[in-house]
Amino acid sequence: MDNDIIIECLLEDNPFNPYKAMNIYRYGSHVYGTVGPQSDVDIIMVSPIDEPYVQFHRGDFNCTTFSIQEFEKRLSEHDITMMECVFLPDNLIVKNDADYANGLEIDKYKLRRAVSEKASNSFVKAKKKFIVDESRNIYVGKKSLFHALRIPMFGKQLAEHGRIVDYGVANHYWPRIRDCDIDDWKYYKKMYQPIFNSIMSEFRKVAPK
Repeated sequence: MDNDIIIECLLEDNPFNPYKAMNIYRYGSHVYGTVGPQSDVDIIMVSPIDEPYVQFHRGDFNCTTFSIQEFEKRLSEHDITMMECVFLPDNLIVKNDADYANGLEIDKYKLRRAVSEKASNSFVKAKKKFIVDESRNIYVGKKSLFHALRIPMFGKQLAEHGRIVDYGVANHYWPRIRDCDIDDWKYYKKMYQPIFNSIMSEFRKVAPK
């Protein structure tokens, strides 16, 4: 999907005009290279709005609009979502009036805390989507498990290179997780908990306390 089509989609029923946005980023599977039949088009906008953030969904198109203040606050805290946005290659950035990547220095203590929390939360969410009846959703659980592995791999790149250099670094895990027909969390825990622990250990070596 080219940038003009993205802008057109953002104009339809969206409460916020993309032409007033400061930055517009692609996000998710279309960035990682893991697009499949169930994939949405995910967009993050940074705009002068009053609310911290607002989510907009239409069909398979999802847009999260952050206020400038909220985006910059989360970026300063090294939130991995914001890090993923600002270090995108140019062809995946729709609009970039504020070049946040320029001069951004990585604080490894902040990075360790932010990545560890986000990755652990993703692993816990994966478990819940398998075992909690009210919210059981195996596909979402599998996606969360994949993200739990991907996030610290991105964190390691940030610690070592000061930016994300390979957005597809974890992609080899996704087909194995996605295509597995087992729906018992015990299997995934046995298979992927050691991998998760190993990836987290490698990340923490380059982002010490």
